[in-house]
Amino acid sequence: AILQSMGMTDRDIHSVFLRLGLLLCTIALVVGAILAAIVYWLQLRYELFLLPGSANEPFPISMRISDIPIIAVVVLVIGYLASVLPARRATRVDAVVREE
Repeated sequence: AILQSMGMTDRDIHSVFLRLGLLLCTIALVVGAILAAIVYWLQLRYELFLLPGSANEPFPISMRISDIPIIAVVVLVIGYLASVLPARRATRVDAVVREE
């Protein structure tokens, strides 16, 4: 309602919500990739996680570069789909303009 009262059209508001949703999703994707790389390195170096029921056998872990684009596309598609509903709802809110 505030954006409409400032003169934005429904299309502009829809675009703002979609772009913000994708921006947040992209930031989460980058942070998640960095954390995954750190955990991967720590597991290889220090064997932090052990297999359940074994004495000292480390949990096997692998990272394939070919998986990264697939994961990125899936995360961005899910982020886009999760942004569509709030964007639609934001355009349906009626602006309240008080005249004094």
